[in-house]
Amino acid sequence: MRLEVRCVTSACQLVKPTSGRLGAAAFVTTVEKAQQALALWRELSDKYWEASTLHLIGRAYSSGGKYDQAIEYYGRALTIRREVKDRAGEGNTLNNLALAHRSLNRQEKAIEYHEPALAIKRELKDTPGEADALNNLGRAYVSLNRYEKAIEYFEQALAIAREVKDQLREADPLYLLGYAYSSLSRSEKALEYSEQALVIYG
Repeated sequence: MRLEVRCVTSACQLVKPTSGRLGAAAFVTTVEKAQQALALWRELSDKYWEASTLHLIGRAYSSGGKYDQAIEYYGRALTIRREVKDRAGEGNTLNNLALAHRSLNRQEKAIEYHEPALAIKRELKDTPGEADALNNLGRAYVSLNRYEKAIEYFEQALAIAREVKDQLREADPLYLLGYAYSSLSRSEKALEYSEQALVIYG
C-alpha cells in the first residue's frame, strides 16, 4: 500500500496541464513526464488517470503542432474514457480531436467529433461548454464556406451567453456572426454584430 500511494503521488506530480504552443524543450519535457506518469497509472490499473494522461500527451503534441500524433493519443484516451463511462472526459477528448482535425484542415472529420461533443455538453448541462461547442461547430462550417449553417450555431451560442449573462462568451459569437454575414455580403448585419463585439472587446 505504501508503494502504491507513492506511485500515485509521483504520477500526480508528473502530470501537469499545458496550454498554448510549446517550445521544443518544453514539448520534450512534457511528453517525457507524461509518459512516466502513464506507466505508473498503468501499473496501478487506474483507467481514469491513464485516459487523462493520454489526453494530456495529446494536448502536448497539439501544442507542438504535431497533430497526427495528437490524434493518436486522443483516440486512445477516448476509447478508455468511453470504457469507464467518463462522460465529461469523453466530451473534452472529442472536442480536442475535432480541433486537431481542424488544424489539419479536415473540417468534415472535425464536425464528426464536434457534434457528439456538443451532445455530451448538453447532456451534462454544461452551459459554458455547450456555447463553446456551438462556436466550434460554427467555425468548422465557416472553413467549409457554409456560412448559413455556421450562423445557426453562432446564434445558438450567442443566445446561451446572453441567457447566462456571460459577456466574454457573448463576444466570440458576435464577432463570428459579423464575419459570417460579411462573407455572405450582408454588410448591414455584419456591421451590426461586429459593432456589438467591439463594445465588449473594448
